[in-house]
Amino acid sequence: MNSGSRGQARWAMYAMLAALWAASLGLPAFRVAGGPELDGLDVLLQGWRGATVGVYAWYSNPLFLGALLAAVLRRPLAAGVASGAGLVLALTSFAASSLAQSTGGMAPELELGVGFYVWLLPQAVLCGWCWASVWRGLRAETTRNHGSGSEIGIDRQVGPP
Repeated sequence: MNSGSRGQARWAMYAMLAALWAASLGLPAFRVAGGPELDGLDVLLQGWRGATVGVYAWYSNPLFLGALLAAVLRRPLAAGVASGAGLVLALTSFAASSLAQSTGGMAPELELGVGFYVWLLPQAVLCGWCWASVWRGLRAETTRNHGSGSEIGIDRQVGPP
């Protein structure tokens, strides 16, 4: 794949991730037991309040957007760190009710909707993509500095091309 094709693929990936994240805002994200269904936009606008009861998953949103910007600016390490931290925070959504109850907060059981999974997917893909880019950069640098790389055990390709 030549560098022009790689650049186009990279931009297509970033556009797809941003589109998925934006699409998740219009989809049902949570159903509160005995209560309403919240779409992604509702959660985006109100989710920051979760920090008052020990639920920090909402903060993965600014980390995702910052990571996406860092990736666009070709800063894969910064993007990898931000997307990794954001993904960890996003995954705490699976335990949101338990986390809130452990801090003494009152939290009903939540049923995760399709919007939640559409929201989580671009975060996971961006994290993997960024760390694969970091790995490729380290591998290329090692090869430049030490020849083929076979003498230090990286003679076969690992990860995405």
